[in-house]
Amino acid sequence: MVHSNVGFCSTAVTLGVSLPMLAILVFAVYWIPKYYDTIVYKLTENEIV
Repeated sequence: MVHSNVGFCSTAVTLGVSLPMLAILVFAVYWIPKYYDTIVYKLTENEIV
């Protein structure tokens, strides 16, 4: 009967890895456009500031 818990452990590990990765991905998809919209470029004679 030891093998009956293997599926649960596998599922728990998969969720334990997948959920944080999904949270990071969702945050990045939300945050990157917000950050990009705050960037201001100023063209000078010799450079971009």
